[in-house]
Amino acid sequence: MDKVYKAKIGSPFWLAVATSGIGISVIFYFINQHGMITPLSLLALAIPVIMLVWILISTRYFIRNDTLTYQSGFLKGQIPIRNIRSVKTNTTLWMGTKPSLARKGMIIKYNQFREVFI
Repeated sequence: MDKVYKAKIGSPFWLAVATSGIGISVIFYFINQHGMITPLSLLALAIPVIMLVWILISTRYFIRNDTLTYQSGFLKGQIPIRNIRSVKTNTTLWMGTKPSLARKGMIIKYNQFREVFI
């Protein structure tokens, strides 16, 4: 049986959602004022919202058969637990692979030079 861990959702993610919503509303208002609403323009406005919702509902981590598996939108990966060299908690990673919705989390270092922030 898999042990599934849900992602902690931090304020930066909600800030991105709010900023996207406000930006889309302003753009939609100006497009509507000039009568230029088309299905293509609505699709272009909906793509950022769809991407954020996809990331929100798909982010999870689970352990199966001695392997840590992470998934967040288009970021997916597996780390054999025996290859994990160190885990640093309550920190952040400014560059690299970040299948996370929060600013603070864990940096998992594995293999020789690989690391992931969850």
